[in-house]
Amino acid sequence: MTQPFVSVLMPVYNAGPFLREALESVLVQSHSALELIAIDDASTDGSYELLQRYAERDARVRVFRQPHNQGIVAARNRAFAEASDDARYYAILDSDDVALPDRLEQQVAFLEAHPEHALVGGQTLIIDERSQLIGIRRYPTDYGSICRAITRYNPIAQPAVMLRRSMLSAAPYDAGFPRCQDYELWLRLAAEHPIANLDRPVLRYRVSPTQGKRTHLRETLALTLRLQRKWLLHPRFRSAYNLGYVAAEHALLLLPEPWVLALFKRVTYAKLDELAAANPTGTSV
Repeated sequence: MTQPFVSVLMPVYNAGPFLREALESVLVQSHSALELIAIDDASTDGSYELLQRYAERDARVRVFRQPHNQGIVAARNRAFAEASDDARYYAILDSDDVALPDRLEQQVAFLEAHPEHALVGGQTLIIDERSQLIGIRRYPTDYGSICRAITRYNPIAQPAVMLRRSMLSAAPYDAGFPRCQDYELWLRLAAEHPIANLDRPVLRYRVSPTQGKRTHLRETLALTLRLQRKWLLHPRFRSAYNLGYVAAEHALLLLPEPWVLALFKRVTYAKLDELAAANPTGTSV
């Protein structure tokens, strides 16, 4: 059977020591019918040169460079625009994260079996700057659970997502959201189509002090609340509990940023003891 073609979309900006690991994780995927579209957003640290070396060695790697730094939304949307017309699915991977070896295979299998779904994500293992496992983040898996959660928090990890091309617009991300552009897209898609997460890890998600969630925390929070207010009363998402939750969440704007970040980490991913419980056999994940 011919494998459906997948375009892996990777925005890159000064990816530093993490880029090589991210690239390698794509090129060793068990699903081999793929291309890697890397959009370098005018990096100054050698990331573009590394991408070029990979493109010279592997024809599946296609590299494009922005003429000047235009930001993450423009880079992501250009990746969609540069993807091959043969692509049935788009897989998103950020330049500091690591896809597990059968991620594409598992997600393609799900979307092939569920043609009504617009996207599928998955659970994420949390790693630090040294690529050491430090925890796990769990997400709801079925459409109903996602709809019940989606106006309280973002229930889909962007770099773990595979999207069905036929259900997307030409430029999927809204430029009005320099942060939370993924959350805005998931809300739009979930309002019209089922979406899901695999009940297994598909990605090693890296946390570091340079992430946008940390360096632009207050802006991210403000945009999150704006989206939640917009979608709270949508028929698919309406919930009295979520109304009260979002109202209380506005108090976070008054707290010092370190407190908000510490609270975010506490409620969003489990520590290593839960990771061990999720993998009692000790097999590699």
